[in-house]
Amino acid sequence: SITTCARGDRTGILMRAKDYNSGQGYYFSLSCEGTVSILRDSVVLDTADARSVFHNNSGDVNTMTAITQGNSLSIRLNGEDLLTVQDDAYSEGYAGFFTAAQGQNTLTMDISSFNEYYHE
Repeated sequence: SITTCARGDRTGILMRAKDYNSGQGYYFSLSCEGTVSILRDSVVLDTADARSVFHNNSGDVNTMTAITQGNSLSIRLNGEDLLTVQDDAYSEGYAGFFTAAQGQNTLTMDISSFNEYYHE
């Protein structure tokens, strides 16, 4: 769930990150305006409108799924497939979460559960 979200704020899942400090990796991003994006480092690979499935009231719960299979990167929100891109920059790395406060400095998110699945 996202709380105190303002215009321009984003939050989401970081996958295939090189390390904690470099900022390198794939960012599966949800904005307060209801868009999802997949970024490599700070470069936007693609963006999609998610307003039809995004729960945007403070405290509402959204379920975001980030899928990486080979060079295919996909994002799903509340069970709806929204965006898939191909990129070969990173094939492995760490996973985690991020917030990017743009509209205010009080953006927070609560994570109620996190699951990782590996398929080879």
